[in-house]
Amino acid sequence: MRNPAAFWTAIAVTVVAAIGLLLLSAQAATGGKGGWVIPTVAGVALLAGAAFLVVKTPRN
Repeated sequence: MRNPAAFWTAIAVTVVAAIGLLLLSAQAATGGKGGWVIPTVAGVALLAGAAFLVVKTPRN
């Protein structure tokens, strides 16, 4: 990505979405309605993807 601000904004949005999914799965796992497996997998996948992008993005 050529624009560093856009890159870091995308990373921040991804991390916030992942945290939201993990909180949703925690709520479901502790007695809330709905399944917890899909939000957990999606949250972990988003965090792993964001970490991969941060590590693999070349620094100037």
